[in-house]
Amino acid sequence: MPDGLLLRNLYPGVEAHLADNHYLHLPLPETLAVPTLVQEDNGTVTSLEPRFNGPAYEPALDQVRLTGQLARIYGVMVDEQWWTLGEIAQTTGDPEASISAQLRHLRKPRFGGHTVNKRRRGEPGHGWWEYQLVVRR
Repeated sequence: MPDGLLLRNLYPGVEAHLADNHYLHLPLPETLAVPTLVQEDNGTVTSLEPRFNGPAYEPALDQVRLTGQLARIYGVMVDEQWWTLGEIAQTTGDPEASISAQLRHLRKPRFGGHTVNKRRRGEPGHGWWEYQLVVRR
């Protein structure tokens, strides 16, 4: 690997932290398709396998943040229990709207093609929903 490049991977269930320019490395389930990130000496972050997209998406600004969100949400939901957006938000610290978007990503083949089930919780008229991740094996 060329000098000046640091490979960084974010993993579910682990608070990724930067110490001496290296992330903590732990095994990642094969069913979560998280791209490998590369940071050059000038601070530019790129992905070897881009996963996110959209009109407002800027890899240098968004790749690390979105990858971290996805990993945290996957890490919480991998237990295949039912979770509301609020419960996931309280556990991960991520906004509910971002969690909802990441749950949609987890259904896509490039993010593992997992099943995300949805059902009502509580009084049907309240509009509360809960979600369950069923990991593709």
